[in-house]
Amino acid sequence: METSFVVREISNLRQALSVTLHHRAAEKQSRFAADDVPAKIDGWHNVQN
Repeated sequence: METSFVVREISNLRQALSVTLHHRAAEKQSRFAADDVPAKIDGWHNVQN
């Protein structure tokens, strides 16, 4: 019983993490597309460092 509870919890956490990462990636991509390219390149360098 304990084991199945833990496995279920881990499965739920993995699913939540996957959804969160997918959402954040989509958000980042839409921001990337919305910005102008030259400004994005300058900003991108600052973010990376």
